[in-house]
Amino acid sequence: MSDFEGNWAPPSGAPMSHNDIAGFWIRLLAHICDQVNSLVVAIPFVVVSVFVDGPAADAVTIAGGLATAWIIAKWTSERGGSPLRARLGVLVIDQSDGAFLDMTRSLKRAMFPAVLAIASQYLWVFIIFALLDYFVSFLSATRQTWHDRIAGSVVVRR
Repeated sequence: MSDFEGNWAPPSGAPMSHNDIAGFWIRLLAHICDQVNSLVVAIPFVVVSVFVDGPAADAVTIAGGLATAWIIAKWTSERGGSPLRARLGVLVIDQSDGAFLDMTRSLKRAMFPAVLAIASQYLWVFIIFALLDYFVSFLSATRQTWHDRIAGSVVVRR
């Protein structure tokens, strides 16, 4: 890959003391980085949805959202996040031992906000739940969102 490859290791030390928990704003920036990286997967679905109508367009939209969540989950399980997130120095790790999440837990973490985002396109009340997912981090000492709690993960600065 590149000379950056050596920086993909999770933070050492188990159990984690989590002194390096990422704050809200850096997490928001890392989330934006994830979304920018996932455009590689999302753009083909957007292009296809322009040429279809009705239920087929909905199916393409849902498939695009799920494919985007899958690629983010893959990056999270292999590297702790998307390439831009890692360059930013913000990693998603296991809350108990500091290792990267396995693919199953990564999928749980990525699918929760993806399903909320897809559902919010059809029923506006899901936008409230999507926003609450992030704002609930202010109530946790470890800054965990609902999707972090579902996966048993924390977001740390490297």
